[in-house]
Amino acid sequence: MCKDLATSAIAVLILVGSPLLARADYSSLVLSGNPLFYWNFNEAGDTDPAADLVGSEAGDALLPEGNATRTAGGATTGGLSLGRAASFDGTQFTKFFSGALNAATPPDAWAIEMWVRPQGPDPGDRFQYLLEARAPGFNNAPGILFDYGNNDKVEVFHGGRTGNDGPALVNDGWQHLVIGDFGAANDRVDFYLNGVAAGTSVYTADTVFGTSQIAVGNSVPGAPAFDHFQGQIDELAVYDLTGQSVGDISTKLASLASHYSAVPEPTCGLLLALAASALLAGRRQLL
Repeated sequence: MCKDLATSAIAVLILVGSPLLARADYSSLVLSGNPLFYWNFNEAGDTDPAADLVGSEAGDALLPEGNATRTAGGATTGGLSLGRAASFDGTQFTKFFSGALNAATPPDAWAIEMWVRPQGPDPGDRFQYLLEARAPGFNNAPGILFDYGNNDKVEVFHGGRTGNDGPALVNDGWQHLVIGDFGAANDRVDFYLNGVAAGTSVYTADTVFGTSQIAVGNSVPGAPAFDHFQGQIDELAVYDLTGQSVGDISTKLASLASHYSAVPEPTCGLLLALAASALLAGRRQLL
């Protein structure tokens, strides 16, 4: 019922031209940036495939494997409601996975963004993957590592690693992560965490972003003793920045990082209140 009421409220906001409507949908904010892939994990079933909100090809859906499931994402420290989130228990075969992504040309320059919340014990080195993408003939294209060196850091991995140049994540809190690879001609990877610049790496092991396979919450094979992430990942988007200048890529990354401070989605009650207020204001203008 709340969904129906909220839909009616949004319709009223559209009719009266309320500027507050633009605040209502975080997914629309992400989609406005023209991602190549985007999974928000908001499907109703705990083990439903995660649909790519950009395209309609069946191979772009991420299928849960092992014990991968969903949980209520709750809210970020800034009050943004994340809806449902992909949840991983840190076991060997647990991941959301596609082995048949569409045939898009792998981007030479790329960016990814996600919300991530690590959980579980930290024995020193957790040796976890946030994701691994693959291109034909290439593994770790790239691998996005977490705590692979007793430092809680996020790293890009493709043969070489960005090491300590990236940001550290903390347990049990949502963090907004943006990573940008400037392409083979520039040997540069930038990181943003929670809306601010969080490191630059001179990275000569540049890699395309593989568009044939992707594992979220693990490496593709899932090694017996490591690689598997424990926690939640949400609102995962991949962007193709191929052919853009260094300045344009920098601007794009800063724009993606600003999603951290996006205005929280209004609740059903707030939408109704806004609609009532806007409708009343509209009537007064007609009197």
